[in-house]
Amino acid sequence: MTKSKFWPAAVGVFAAVIFIFGFFRAKDPYRWSGGASADSQSLGGALHFAREGFKAHSFCNYWHPGYLGKSYGAESAVGYYTRYPHGMNMLQALVIRRFGENRTLLMQGTVFIAAAALIFMYLVFAYFFTQRTAFIATVFIGSSLGYLQFIDCLDPYLYSEFFRFAILYVFLLSERFREKFGALALCTLGVWALIFMETFNSLDYIMFPHVFIFFYFLLSPRKMPWGRIVFLGSASVISFGIHLYRGHAVLQQYGIQAGPVLFNFFQEKTLPFHKGFGHVLSFLTYFSRTMETYMVRDNFGLGFGSFFIMMTLILFLRPLETEPRSEGFQKLGFSLPKALTVLAVPSFIWWIIFPNQTASFFNTPMHLYPIAGAVFGLALDACLTALGRKSSSKAFKTAVGFAIAGMVWSPMLITAKYLKEYPNRIDPTLRTYFLAFPGMPGPKLWELLRICQKIRSATEYGDIILTTTVFNLDEPFMEYNADRRMDFVGGTTVSHLTNKISELKKYREEGPKKFKIFNPRLKIYALVQSNECSEIKEYLEKRSSGTPLESGWTLYLCD
Repeated sequence: MTKSKFWPAAVGVFAAVIFIFGFFRAKDPYRWSGGASADSQSLGGALHFAREGFKAHSFCNYWHPGYLGKSYGAESAVGYYTRYPHGMNMLQALVIRRFGENRTLLMQGTVFIAAAALIFMYLVFAYFFTQRTAFIATVFIGSSLGYLQFIDCLDPYLYSEFFRFAILYVFLLSERFREKFGALALCTLGVWALIFMETFNSLDYIMFPHVFIFFYFLLSPRKMPWGRIVFLGSASVISFGIHLYRGHAVLQQYGIQAGPVLFNFFQEKTLPFHKGFGHVLSFLTYFSRTMETYMVRDNFGLGFGSFFIMMTLILFLRPLETEPRSEGFQKLGFSLPKALTVLAVPSFIWWIIFPNQTASFFNTPMHLYPIAGAVFGLALDACLTALGRKSSSKAFKTAVGFAIAGMVWSPMLITAKYLKEYPNRIDPTLRTYFLAFPGMPGPKLWELLRICQKIRSATEYGDIILTTTVFNLDEPFMEYNADRRMDFVGGTTVSHLTNKISELKKYREEGPKKFKIFNPRLKIYALVQSNECSEIKEYLEKRSSGTPLESGWTLYLCD
């Protein structure tokens, strides 16, 4: 096998290994991705689409089981979440309609998308760098702890990675055919469609492809093709416009002002300029320090300092390379600084404009994949080239060997530790999941999930479960697993319970008048554990015998 065919084949094998690993791991009933809470919200919205139809909800997400009316956080007053688009939830709903509620199947579908994303990732890197560099960069990202934790996620993250690198590859493919009008037009339409779909999937990369394309042309010797740039930009504008219209339409029918719900969050996602310059500096310090921690602990095994050292190695060792230049360099003169700039600026653009948004998701610095992969691949490739030169002295080779060990050891160690925990069942004490169960060991959480399944069996869809303790820590996650709406009582006294019951009875009476889909025969239950909330438990036992579930948990009918 020639060298030009070896590296693509090696990437194909690597992607296949990742797919097989994730495919079989997804079969474990307690396996959830690193974004478990967000996954449960996505599934909740998809189930509504599958059960009640897209039109019934104007193609907008309602994350809570049951009927409209529950709202918290960034949701509108009736409960619809209209800030982000819901393309992925629509796709999940179509799968659920065809195959039923099968979380394992949906996770396996994401694993396939994640493996395909690695192929596109390699093709993009190979355009700017040598094939060996592209292979190293792809393996670095694909084997990183952050990627492995999310290859079976059910929120938009991995779909966005697939769309992002597919967009870049098809765009770079169009550059190969720029002298052939038909092929160029076809590729450009493909890029437009992919950008449209990604904007319909998530807003996190709404600027990434456009900044990439702009800097690609800016740094090339060619004249800026403004018509093409504007045409591709229209994909995001149209897709986001449709999303805004849907949000406006669904809120308007309930008399809610759509503007504040849709746009109020922009200020809170930027730097806190409105609080003064001191707060900006304080936030930047906090941001850098915290991101460094998560990059090392939960993602790459390397932090900003390590990447700066690798950049130094690239600058020092790159003149020793003997590999032929990449296609991008040969055709457009994309030197190393230009290539890194084209990858770096889009990678950081969301951080620059919306750092507070990024701070909400420290665990997932996926925006950095293009530049982080490129830097690691270039540095390790340069070290391997230097190590293989016959003219290098033993002292020099020893120094390079230590550099390679320093780059590879920490990522390998953190990934090996994660693989040892296979099948990586959900456990907040081992990994950082987006769950509000601090310090809860995995077996205890699995017990709560079994209780949720028993709640499904003991109640009807649409019923409401009042909770008093741990079940209210992460309501979206518990709600999906029980497939029932869960509301926190608000305290541990009987008055808290009776006030909440009165509130929900009023909701039940007014529901048919307010909402298109509603069942006024829904029942209200309370879930209490034997060793907690004794006052509430004694009150409920006088009214109902209750249904024992597991580990001292009892379900009481409150009607």
